[in-house]
Amino acid sequence: MTKDQPATLLHALVQRGHLSWEEAASRTVAAILERENERISLTGRHLGRIARRERDNSRPTPVIRRALQYAFDHPIEHLLAPAPGELIATASTAVGNNTSGGTSNGSGSRATLSGCERHIC
Repeated sequence: MTKDQPATLLHALVQRGHLSWEEAASRTVAAILERENERISLTGRHLGRIARRERDNSRPTPVIRRALQYAFDHPIEHLLAPAPGELIATASTAVGNNTSGGTSNGSGSRATLSGCERHIC
């Protein structure tokens, strides 16, 4: 796996959405605040480590797991599982074509990307 190839579905969704890790973390924080009125701290750096599975035996805390599920509309087991092959190809292409450094609509809305990810898992 190269540096640009996503390790997990979460990693692929962030790449495919042309999000920076900070933008994805902000959306995750906003999702748990909206759904459960729970305030959490999640940096882009930490989210990137979770998505890349840098610590194989560790799992995010329960509140972070729920926040990720809300933000990306997938069960945590899917988000932290290896990315499906067909999504790896499209995510890697998205990274190669992303010259803007990420996009944000500023609304803090959920990071539901194109809807097609629901058909992958």
